[in-house]
Amino acid sequence: MMFALLVGVLIALQPVVNSRLASHVGTLPAATLSFLIGSAALVVLTTLNAPSGIKAILSPDTLRHLPPILLTGGFVGAAVVYGSAKLIPKLGAAGMLTLTICGQLITSAVSDHFGLFGIQRTPLGLPRLVGLLLLFVGAALALRRS
Repeated sequence: MMFALLVGVLIALQPVVNSRLASHVGTLPAATLSFLIGSAALVVLTTLNAPSGIKAILSPDTLRHLPPILLTGGFVGAAVVYGSAKLIPKLGAAGMLTLTICGQLITSAVSDHFGLFGIQRTPLGLPRLVGLLLLFVGAALALRRS
């Protein structure tokens, strides 16, 4: 649970740091630099902790047999990093994260309902719909300027 809380802290800090970086080098270069540093860190961690993992991802045979949709995560991550750095100056950290969380929960509810990507289906019933509505109300309140 503590690790999950730490991840939450990092999710909140990443766009703020990237936004400040963007103010120095530009949004797209900041997103690129962020991804290069993150990629280097992941290569080192994978090499140290799962050497066969590096061999697997470098194998053309592995890449040939993966469903293409599974390779889109990097594009999604790049869009998130770029979008966050671009939106923080306009919405503030709390505003950007509030809307991001709304988007995440709506997408998760739809994914659950339809069983997207092979996950277990969980119908979108009235309690979940009310929860999503309350989420929008909370987001609208959080985005109001005092």
